[in-house]
Parts: sequence; C-alpha cells; structure tokens
Amino acid sequence: MNADPDGPRGRGRRGAGPGFCGGPAGGGPGGGRYRRSVLEVAILSSLAESTSHGYNLVDQIEALTADLVCVDPGSMYRLLRAMEEEGLVSSSWQTPEAGPSRRVYVISERGIEALELDHGRSAQA
Repeated sequence: MNADPDGPRGRGRRGAGPGFCGGPAGGGPGGGRYRRSVLEVAILSSLAESTSHGYNLVDQIEALTADLVCVDPGSMYRLLRAMEEEGLVSSSWQTPEAGPSRRVYVISERGIEALELDHGRSAQA
C-alpha cells in the first residue's frame, strides 16, 4: 500500500474503505452513515447518467467529488450489493467480445425516486 497521500489514486488502494480523503476515519457523530449516504447519492447520480460497472463507478465518483471521497473497490461492491437488495439499483452480467465478464449496474425506478427525493431535500435546505 502506498503511504504517500499524493501517490496513485484509484485501483489498488486497499483497506481505505469508503471515506473522505485526508479526513478522520470516523468523521464524527454519524460519520459512517453520512459517508454511506453521500456515496449512495453519488452512485445513483452517476447511474442516472449511464449504466456502469463497479470499478468505473469508483473512478466516476472520485471525479464527481473532485477526489474528496476515496472509495475502495471492495467497499463499492459491498455498497452496490446492499443498494441492489434495497431495490435502488439492479445488475446484470455483460460479456464483452474481449476481456472478462462484468457486472453492470443500472439505476432502478426506486433509485430514481430516492435520488429525486434527495435533490428535493437539498433544494429546500
């Protein structure tokens, strides 16, 4: 693992878990729930634009949040599975002509409703 905070980003940062780059692991009261909700909204926003696979979502979310949120790929897949169980996203296997099969995620109708609800709450604040 690269201890250099200015080192490579993206794949290979194992053990970091979902969190805010450079911030404390706990993030204060409710920090874990807050990080999860931020990541869920970022995932839903990204999937509202186009379908994607997990590693691509890691890159998209880091770009969307200007690298303020660090996402470990393992954590991303656990969160995507949980969101799938909640009915916010669905997935299917895609077999490209070259390379391995990938699980591709798409936002569900319930995910769109949750995203709209979140945007409505943000607009009222």
